[in-house]
Amino acid sequence: MFSQLLLALKIAFRSFVRHGRRSFIAGTAVALSLAMMLFSKGMGDDGRARMKDMGVRMGSGHVLVEHPDYRTEQSASAAVSNLPPLIEKVKQMDGVEYVAPRLLSSGLITHGAKSAAVVLHAGLPDVEVETNDVAGKKARVLGEYVKPRRSREFSSVPGDIYLGDGLSEKLDARIGDRIVVTIAPPGGGDPRAAAFYVSGTFHTAVTEVDRGMAHIDLDDARELLGVGEVATQVAVLLSEQEMVPRVTEELRAALSERADLVVRPWQEVLVELHEALVIDEASNQILMSVIFFIVTLGIFNSILMSVTERTRELGVQKALGTSGRRIFTYVMMEAFILAVVSAAVGVGLGLAAHFYMARHGLNVGAMMEGDYEFSGIAFNGYIYSRLTVSGVAFWAGITVLLVLLSALYPAYRAARQVPVEAMRHV
Repeated sequence: MFSQLLLALKIAFRSFVRHGRRSFIAGTAVALSLAMMLFSKGMGDDGRARMKDMGVRMGSGHVLVEHPDYRTEQSASAAVSNLPPLIEKVKQMDGVEYVAPRLLSSGLITHGAKSAAVVLHAGLPDVEVETNDVAGKKARVLGEYVKPRRSREFSSVPGDIYLGDGLSEKLDARIGDRIVVTIAPPGGGDPRAAAFYVSGTFHTAVTEVDRGMAHIDLDDARELLGVGEVATQVAVLLSEQEMVPRVTEELRAALSERADLVVRPWQEVLVELHEALVIDEASNQILMSVIFFIVTLGIFNSILMSVTERTRELGVQKALGTSGRRIFTYVMMEAFILAVVSAAVGVGLGLAAHFYMARHGLNVGAMMEGDYEFSGIAFNGYIYSRLTVSGVAFWAGITVLLVLLSALYPAYRAARQVPVEAMRHV
């Protein structure tokens, strides 16, 4: 049996070489399609991963713990209380890097005769710088992020406020300027106001954020609102994106006794971003499927033409006693050689592109001539290529399988030929 397979492989290889032009054209189509698929997958996976990370680090965290009513009320009245034991419990979980309690509220910000509506984002400055890209140096335009209240020499000194550059321009506020924030306390009552000094400005390229958000220290926000140690949300940052499902379930189990809490993965918080990423990946898969389908039709036509041109030859082989089963094997072996050679070349080309892009990357900002906004997330950096061994093996296997499937009918047709009729073929 083994010797027969070797003989079939030898005959198939001779036919593959003898029809070099056809083999080259068909093989090139397969190789380029596979290389394109690997390149597209590598760049697409990295781009989507970076978008997820940017969305997570724009404020949501990988997992969010918040009051069940916060999504509908959007106010400090729906806040998480009894924070210290909650934070300590979350910190002890495997994979958790940072726990960021935050207090979000809306109010009015005034500088001189100018004013604007604002969303106040209050957190622990030391934690925010590590977990929130808005607070980091990459988004910073001028100045510094807010300093912790405990670092101020006198508690009566106005705290720092960190403004979006669009909001700063609208208020005509500069670094060091004194501005006033007015806010309605939870549960109603007279508005409360406090003065702040502008410590810095940031730019995200998302208009709503740059023109309508400001960051302050968590303790300053609690004093301004007249609340205790509460937070509207507790963001959990993990060491790896893949840990989100496991940590979400573990957190839900660990906090199940608290009816005032709900645990949401980032996919439930950033719904628009998540759906856009799913659609983007699906559309990419559909596009590549169409390309592979067209290539498969081309391979089918190439092998069928090869069989048609060799009708007389195959008829002579049958007349000399070669079984239809063996002829079927010869044709499939030839297709197998074409598939393996093409897949190897395709993997080589794809990996060459992958290693280049993994090192140098693609400057999206330069390509788009500015910031690229995707479902509320602005991106202006580089995307690179990320491929796994399993992913490369999967698509190479799919390529080989498609070529073999496209050869089934031509091989079957070759095996079913009647010797007398086949030898009359010209």
